[in-house]
Amino acid sequence: MGSNVVRLSSQSAVGTPVERINYALDIQPLSTFRKQASALIDRLQKSRRPLVLTRNGRSAVVVVDATEFERMVERIELLEDLEIAREQARRGEAVPQDQALAYLTKRLRANADAAGGWTDDDE
Repeated sequence: MGSNVVRLSSQSAVGTPVERINYALDIQPLSTFRKQASALIDRLQKSRRPLVLTRNGRSAVVVVDATEFERMVERIELLEDLEIAREQARRGEAVPQDQALAYLTKRLRANADAAGGWTDDDE
């Protein structure tokens, strides 16, 4: 691994590798972003790496592709759900797997029926 690259995470919560920040390319002053916004956004979308913008030599904001942002939010929500489930299990509020699966299948069927139908292929 090059000295100007840092690994954010080895793998995401949903199995998709997280892209690395390249210090030489992905940290830019806000003034550069103002002048080259379109080109920097194009590069960000192609690379899927976040862009760190600095102000007065310090990191100020991170610009992320909209699709990557959505994936990040989904990962955070999944991790929050897992933490809630872990806490519920710790308190003895867990349910057996077959009961949980039956409940989720029922909810998915209801949602699918409302959206146009459930098929046996959905199980």
